[in-house]
Parts: sequence; C-alpha cells; structure tokens
Amino acid sequence: MGVYIDMEMPKICDLCPIMMFEDTNCVNELYCGCQIVFKAHPQGVDHRPDYCPLIKLPPHGRLIDADALIKKCKEMADKEDGNQLDALVLLRWFLEQNAPTIIEAEENE
Repeated sequence: MGVYIDMEMPKICDLCPIMMFEDTNCVNELYCGCQIVFKAHPQGVDHRPDYCPLIKLPPHGRLIDADALIKKCKEMADKEDGNQLDALVLLRWFLEQNAPTIIEAEENE
C-alpha cells in the first residue's frame, strides 16, 4: 500500500526528512541512510540517487476512486427504479472523459 506524505520533494538526500545520518566506524565520513529502502551513501551527494523511493505527484484536482464510481453507476443502471437511463448516460459520459490516472490502483490487502 502506498503512503502519501505532504511535503516538498527534496533535491538531495541531505535535505530529506526521511533520511537519517549514520556514523559508521568503518570510514572517516558520515553516511546518510534512507529509512525506506535501507541504503546508505556518503553525505553531501548533490542529487537524489536513482533508488530514491519518493515519487512526485503531478498537479491534480480532487482524486476520487473512479472504479468505485463506475461500479456505483452500473449498480444504479441495474435497478428498476426509473433512473437506469440517467445512470447509463452518466456512466457513458464518465468513461468518455479519459481523465488521467494520477495514482495507479492497488491490490486490496
């Protein structure tokens, strides 16, 4: 399951609030270690390493569960209460919008 943290994307590990400084007795320099992927590299590297697990979300509007909305429209269309046409029109309109996926779906745990 994904975890989403509201913070600015750090440009380097030294500025990342998730990073932890480690003082190793094996070498004469401080290392910084990512607490998510458990990897360390020398402090002061001027970029985020390619194994950085952080992903910047693109600008977006309100995020909804589109799959749940489609399911609800289909359930409404199956009822015989006079709203079937409205539900089908809504479902068709929604599917035609091709809204971008901001966060991919996850498997339920």
